[in-house]
Amino acid sequence: MSHQTENETFFSNEVSWGMLSNTSLYGGLLLSGDDYHSAAIGIGQNMLWLGALSFDVRGPVVTLILSRTSGA
Repeated sequence: MSHQTENETFFSNEVSWGMLSNTSLYGGLLLSGDDYHSAAIGIGQNMLWLGALSFDVRGPVVTLILSRTSGA
């Protein structure tokens, strides 16, 4: 078994902001070379004794390289 690694650049970032006393906005980026990019943005609400509720939207972009091989 052999493994190959590529020297791809990887970047991850997340930010959040406590907008009001019980509400927060958040978002982030995930980048991996030229093959994968993803962004997210959302809002979270403290529901006191019920915990927290959040909603977010994510948008990934993926580039796949498919290769065909044939064997004898």
